[in-house]
Amino acid sequence: MVSYMTEHIKKKISISLLMKNGKKTYELKPGVPKFKDGCQPGDPKYKNIDGSEDNLITDNDRTVIGNGHPLHTGGFTNNFRL
Repeated sequence: MVSYMTEHIKKKISISLLMKNGKKTYELKPGVPKFKDGCQPGDPKYKNIDGSEDNLITDNDRTVIGNGHPLHTGGFTNNFRL
């Protein structure tokens, strides 16, 4: 499985509340990696794996996060007779 790695949930310490045209908008503070515009508190905070200086999360930041196939599978049956 390949996906983006997350650090934690975005909290108030990494987001600034701004007023634009009479509307409340949130903006990431400088130095926090950004996946998209329009972030909200509670959105996942992604890791900038490729170390780019622009702090944008792109396809180059995707990494292997695990294997989707189980190591073991199994089951059991029984024949109860009365």
